[in-house]
Amino acid sequence: MIFHDKVQIRMEVPTGEEDAHGNPIVDITEADTRAEVFPLDTANSIDQSGRVISRYRMVLRTDVDIPSDIGSALTMRWSGFSGVLLVDGTVERHMLRGRLHHYELITKAVT
Repeated sequence: MIFHDKVQIRMEVPTGEEDAHGNPIVDITEADTRAEVFPLDTANSIDQSGRVISRYRMVLRTDVDIPSDIGSALTMRWSGFSGVLLVDGTVERHMLRGRLHHYELITKAVT
């Protein structure tokens, strides 16, 4: 699979430890990875605020280990979009012959 885009990812994963004040210690990982990005749709929200929700399907290389249950602790930036993209759902692990081949996820941005 050829990955034409570059995506910046940021993950905040709890380490299971706490600081002196009882707050969870978070391990922050930032990395660039190759990807394919496909715009899905843009929909106006139902409320009166005038928000617009844009969604993108992303296919990512496996050079960064992304937990499938990471949820909102994963944010992304892509050159085709100026804001921060949030995960909408889960990170899918696609296997090929018993090995991790790529990740797929849906991201969204609310503006």
